[in-house]
Amino acid sequence: MTPIQHFLSFTNDLICILDEQGKIHDVNANWKNLFSVGPKQGISFLDLIHDESKNKIWSFFKNSKNSELHLTECRFTDFNGQNYWLNLKIRRIQNKNHYWCTLKDITQRRHIFSILDQISDSYNLGHWEYDSVRKEINWSLKIFEIFGLDPLTYKPLVKDMNNFFSLNDVKQFREKIRQQDEFDFTFQYTDKTGNLKWIKLSGRKDSLSDKNFVLKGILQDVTKETIKEIAQLSSNVELSSFEKGLDQFSIVARTDARGRIIHANEAFCRISKYSHEELLGQDHRLLNSGHHPKSFFKEMWECIQSGKNWRGEIKNQAKDGSHYWVDTIIIPIRDNEGVLKEILSFRFEITNFKRIQEENQILQNQLELLKMESEIGCWSYDFKSQLMKLDHKTVHLMNAPSEQAPSLTTFLESLDGFDELDFEFFLKDSLLNEYQTLTSDFFFRVKAIRNKKGEAIRVDGILSKKREEDFYPPLFHSCA
Repeated sequence: MTPIQHFLSFTNDLICILDEQGKIHDVNANWKNLFSVGPKQGISFLDLIHDESKNKIWSFFKNSKNSELHLTECRFTDFNGQNYWLNLKIRRIQNKNHYWCTLKDITQRRHIFSILDQISDSYNLGHWEYDSVRKEINWSLKIFEIFGLDPLTYKPLVKDMNNFFSLNDVKQFREKIRQQDEFDFTFQYTDKTGNLKWIKLSGRKDSLSDKNFVLKGILQDVTKETIKEIAQLSSNVELSSFEKGLDQFSIVARTDARGRIIHANEAFCRISKYSHEELLGQDHRLLNSGHHPKSFFKEMWECIQSGKNWRGEIKNQAKDGSHYWVDTIIIPIRDNEGVLKEILSFRFEITNFKRIQEENQILQNQLELLKMESEIGCWSYDFKSQLMKLDHKTVHLMNAPSEQAPSLTTFLESLDGFDELDFEFFLKDSLLNEYQTLTSDFFFRVKAIRNKKGEAIRVDGILSKKREEDFYPPLFHSCA
């Protein structure tokens, strides 16, 4: 028995040896045991791999600079037509035109994960894990969905957690994992569209050493349940019971019929930086930042006095002069005769969201100014809605009618010299995410946004007039 054959019989992995064309030269006993048969003469390993992984493997064989390729999931069909899911690793053998291919059967594990994902979808929850040694956070796809983020473009990082948690939430979370192995708490999150969500986080800590540990848990969107609980509370519910249900979620205050504060919860005191004693007897003009006109509060008060609930965003000023934004809901409480007795309000801090919103507006304005100074237009196309959007600059550059947006086909046809077949290949078959080319009149560049299956769901592009000094760029360029 040769040393190679001895190694092939000793390892628990499935191993095959491939040449630079992907042809199978040898396999070990584990391969034959799982697939019930050895390789047929001259068969290519690529013929057994499904299309979504085949291009990656073929590109690896063609690129002499790469020494290793690792695919955590790869669909495989054996010689008898049986399908498997495999963890695949290919390594180049030094000084030889051959490759070690190591396979691990993960079919059963993937089936279990599929069942877990179905359960997660049913209960609107996702699972997560944090390793303090590697400082890595891993999310399931459901968590990306809950936070409204794209798993293809966003990687969860520890330094970004303040975008999801308030400083108080972070402090509470750290205190819980320091004192106990199991924890859970609920926090508020405002997504990019301004929607407020209630998120429940729970998990446990597994210590690896005195300082290192692993956190594992689930994260669930409980917004519907929370809103349903709040909606079911009517105005004749005892106020103390109402407050107990809201206290853990929001900034709560009660005022008398004239608007003077008769109660403020701990969260109200904390964000306003006033003590409970300092707030009692005051009205909310104490927190007036001067940002809103008098008509804003006049309309609010008229709405409340008419017996209607009021909701809006208010910029307040704390005791130390700092400003904060709150999404505010005000409910007038009336007695059986319809007389206004008290006013209940609960607020949710949205300072970070307003800051991001303001920064985005600044960036948008700067982009508009940049586009005005340069001959660059922006456009996008959504494949699901088949909606094409052109900005004014693109319409101007193409001399297109502004009354109705064109279809993607007519838009591409209007670019004289553009090769639509190349663009179709980029969207359907290419592993790249970005495409650029020159037509006779324009420089054309586009980036694809893909789903987890690799299918293009939207394309965003720019268009500019071609200049004489422009050179012809490569047909494809990857920024993935």
